[in-house]
Amino acid sequence: MISVLDCTMRDGGYYNDWDFSPEFVSDYLKLMHSLGVTHVELGFRFLRVQSHEGPWAYSPDSLIEDYAMASELNIGVMANLGELIFAPDTSLEQLFPTSSLVKFVRIACHFEELSQLPRIVEFIANKGFKVGVNLMQISERTSAELAVFADIVNELPIEFAYFADSLGALKPEDASVIAAALNDLLLVPFGIHAHDNRGLALQNTLAAMNAGATMLDSTLNGMGRGAGNTRTEDLLAELRSSGEIVFDQGCFASLNAFLNQHMLPMMSKYRWGPSLAYRLAADWGIHPTFVQELLRESGNGEAVIQSLQSLATQDSTRFNPLMIGEKPDDSSAILAALSANFSAAKGRDVLITGSGSTAALHRRHLQNFCQENGVTTLLLNQAWPDAQPQINSFRIGANKMRMGANYLGFWQSSDELVSPAAPPIGTAVLGPHSVVPLNLKPGEIDFRDGTVTVPNDLTLSYALALALSLEAKTIFLAGIDGYENGDIRNSDIIEVLSLFKAQRPAISIVSLTPTKFPVTAKSLYWRG
Repeated sequence: MISVLDCTMRDGGYYNDWDFSPEFVSDYLKLMHSLGVTHVELGFRFLRVQSHEGPWAYSPDSLIEDYAMASELNIGVMANLGELIFAPDTSLEQLFPTSSLVKFVRIACHFEELSQLPRIVEFIANKGFKVGVNLMQISERTSAELAVFADIVNELPIEFAYFADSLGALKPEDASVIAAALNDLLLVPFGIHAHDNRGLALQNTLAAMNAGATMLDSTLNGMGRGAGNTRTEDLLAELRSSGEIVFDQGCFASLNAFLNQHMLPMMSKYRWGPSLAYRLAADWGIHPTFVQELLRESGNGEAVIQSLQSLATQDSTRFNPLMIGEKPDDSSAILAALSANFSAAKGRDVLITGSGSTAALHRRHLQNFCQENGVTTLLLNQAWPDAQPQINSFRIGANKMRMGANYLGFWQSSDELVSPAAPPIGTAVLGPHSVVPLNLKPGEIDFRDGTVTVPNDLTLSYALALALSLEAKTIFLAGIDGYENGDIRNSDIIEVLSLFKAQRPAISIVSLTPTKFPVTAKSLYWRG
């Protein structure tokens, strides 16, 4: 029997941080019930805690209980084995309490993690959940590895298995071969989770079904990580026309209304779906989140492809934002010291200038302020892109996604550059460039032994740590206006400013332009 497992809210959450509105969730569950989609994966059960992630990143029972329709469906959640294997039993108890609403838990894992599976599967199964396993990056697996996967699944209390085309690299003939092999090897039902990098997600799903897969993943309007997934609406139409599933054709009107009301506005905002960049990522074995983040920063421009060409020379099957801009095997880059010009600025106060509109509005007076008071200027990313280089002025970049995607605005600036990475392969740098390594560590902001340590990769955080190396007594801010409400960068900036003030109380932070952040404000024009 064929079953469709819709995971719109789980996979789609990679675009909106799992922050779906109550109206969306209520309408969504009603729609799934009317369409006869009996299995719904509502979200994740992440162990990590990040303040900007929405409620469905954690999907607690108390939240699911708010929706009466949930009791009419087989509700499931996903968890990552890479997190669970380090969790003590006390944490697992909190994450998976005995539940009357959550019926199944799907564990996502890489092949290299399979040996760690037994303890986690047995713990969750003993709590009364149906347990499934989702083997990721199936395009990278050999037939021998599929046999190993099947042996492990068959020996554990696992009730279903999935293969996931995480890189979107499969073609229908590939999906058919893999499904046929698993059909012979597995003792439990299995399914396919397809990604649409090549525009073949639906075809791959149907090919797997014809070769023995009985559980088919999909998302409404294809909303999902990277290029997205098999579209639920297309899959249901195909299955109904072939007689694999049965439901009243009048339900398509409700489906269309939901797409128009909820999905199309989100697609217009988040812009998931196939593109040349995702197609190349599939061909080159690059994790789709690299593309998703590059597109978010710059749109679908030439620099995205150049960044992908650099990633293609590295092992990019797992997402790591620190890889953007790296030259493979270029150990000399991280050994570079701060330039003599930057070191000579030690002892001066610092002005950190962001790209907010207030900095552009008061630019001439900010420049005069720096010249009159001997203040060193640190320009973040592309702030004042057409400014002529000034004495004691440096352009700072830290977020490698942004630098990789917008190389024309950063790497080809005539300012002296400071960043944690070498430029992408083939990119010329016009002026001096200091490489200062970046170490991400929660709860710490420091500059020690030539390395910046900060809690996030915002360029402001990086610049604050560089200001420590300059021994500034006052750090002025301009153009750090703040982002729209709901933007995760607001909470990240508040975190790092609070951390800096707590750890460095002797250093004053003063904003010379209006800002929404909790720092001391002073008018640029005051002469008292």
